[in-house]
Amino acid sequence: MINIKEVLIDKDLNSGRIDCLAQGFELASHKPPLAFSLSFKKIPHQIADGSMLQGMVFDRINPKNAPILEQASQLRHLPLEKRPRALSDLIRTVLRYPSSQDLEELKILDPEKAQVLVKISDQYISSLNKINFSEVVETGFAICRHFAASFVFLAPEAGMKAAFCTNMNNEWSSRMLNVYRQDDQTPLFSSVPPEQYLKAGHSWAEVELPDKWIPVDPTKNLVGDNTLELQTFSDALYSASAEDSLDIQDVTPEICVVYPRELSIPVAAPTASQEFHIRARDFFETYRGDVKFYVQSKPSELGVQTALTDLAFVP
Repeated sequence: MINIKEVLIDKDLNSGRIDCLAQGFELASHKPPLAFSLSFKKIPHQIADGSMLQGMVFDRINPKNAPILEQASQLRHLPLEKRPRALSDLIRTVLRYPSSQDLEELKILDPEKAQVLVKISDQYISSLNKINFSEVVETGFAICRHFAASFVFLAPEAGMKAAFCTNMNNEWSSRMLNVYRQDDQTPLFSSVPPEQYLKAGHSWAEVELPDKWIPVDPTKNLVGDNTLELQTFSDALYSASAEDSLDIQDVTPEICVVYPRELSIPVAAPTASQEFHIRARDFFETYRGDVKFYVQSKPSELGVQTALTDLAFVP
């Protein structure tokens, strides 16, 4: 058994921080690690003018954005549960996924727009390929992260709150599976054969309603407002990575925190709970003393935004 004389946990959830102190702690290489459970919830993104999400800068006041902003605001007359699909449909009338043929044609017809499309098509996010929302709208092309970020940006215009979600972790790998859609039995993705894992990450949005979250993937024309499409989200293993929105700091130097293999929130789920382990570093056969650390929610420009709800040591 792990011997802990006293555990002190100071929760300041308004600031998104939980401080922990385990006193009288003893850990040896032949003993089980100290474990704690961390609970967190998904929260909507708040996108201010000029802010950036997934490499896209939201230049809201640009006059080129006025038409789509107005169209999104007109969706407020619909019942709330119908707005996610309506906004996804609106985005899909303005944007489409580019093909290699699109790029070759633009190189001839509009070289300047072709350069913008090269930035849009880049799968990796860097300062070199950041792009304005107005450029994406004007060009008419987007990849999944732009589709999803556009939905999150336009959702408040339609009277909704939405979160940007991606299954990419810090290594930019994917954990999603290509499946047959439950609504029409066609493959959900074309990049790999059905029943194989995607080779690249994927992004979507989720809308917060009064009693639930609804996943929306405008790239794939998939909205989880019905049983069949919601099952497709589940079959394809949509799960929002939270690795970039939580931070553990000030761990006692002689020990380290072992993160779970996946730190994520399942699709349409409002909350998640993950177990972490604390162990002595390899060069310490036995450690005796106190363990002090804090867990902090932090703004995420890469994945889902989360807020801490609880932390408890596991017996």
